[in-house]
Amino acid sequence: MQSCLGGNLQSELAMSAPARRVFPGFPRGRVAVTPLPNAVFAQILPDVESLAELKVFLHVYWRVANAKGFPRYVTRSQLVNDGLLARGLRVANAGHPVPGVGCPAPEAPDVDVRPLAGGTPHLAPDLTPVLDGALRACVERGTLLHLGVKLATGPEDLYFVHTAASRAAIEQVRRGELDVGQLAVPDPPAMAPAAAGNIFERYEQNIGLLTPLIVEAIREAEKLYPAAWIEEAIGEAVKYNRRSWKYVERILERWAVEGKQDEASRRRVAATASPGPGRRGGGKR
Repeated sequence: MQSCLGGNLQSELAMSAPARRVFPGFPRGRVAVTPLPNAVFAQILPDVESLAELKVFLHVYWRVANAKGFPRYVTRSQLVNDGLLARGLRVANAGHPVPGVGCPAPEAPDVDVRPLAGGTPHLAPDLTPVLDGALRACVERGTLLHLGVKLATGPEDLYFVHTAASRAAIEQVRRGELDVGQLAVPDPPAMAPAAAGNIFERYEQNIGLLTPLIVEAIREAEKLYPAAWIEEAIGEAVKYNRRSWKYVERILERWAVEGKQDEASRRRVAATASPGPGRRGGGKR
């Protein structure tokens, strides 16, 4: 295959650049591990296009998984002061270099997982937008949850791995039932028109936190279905403990095709129509 670089230029770059350090393999014996849910590989990795977003998500996941106490989160200040993350973002921001070309050998990583303390920021000013953009992408994708609080030291951004426990913890902090050192929790920004406020409130109270992607999906649903349908579909999702917007959407789509009826009645009709043991075509032999 013809290289995109001229032969002489490529040779000069290869000679002038340090070789990439090869990972020696995982050591024998007991090693510290950070388990990842299968959903990371099946639902998140296939869709992530940004290397910075992926690195930030995995780094936050690792830090949170090794944190102590409850709730588990990291702050933006801690991430800015994280030398290991700073090194990773420098590589991500440099693009995808050709192996062996322009790839300086990294220092051995410091795998200290103790809580991060304040101090001199490790993140260079030009990488701050990279971090903030990656965090914003994680929140929009729904892999991380964000909560802004006011601490004694000033405003701070808290980031949680998106789990049911994290959603519950954030709601507890907002209600003042859980102390993370906050002096106040600002009201979340208005994300929906006033006329549709009940739908958004009902979703957040019963299903989960509103992310920009969910807000957009609800707004699209409002163009297709009556508001009363959406609110009732959310109630049905709660009743059957299927708390996700995808399930709500499936209910709405079924109502639009089959006609709206009580979900419990629909299930009874479906069960009656389904042949059971000893039955064929709904009749007894």
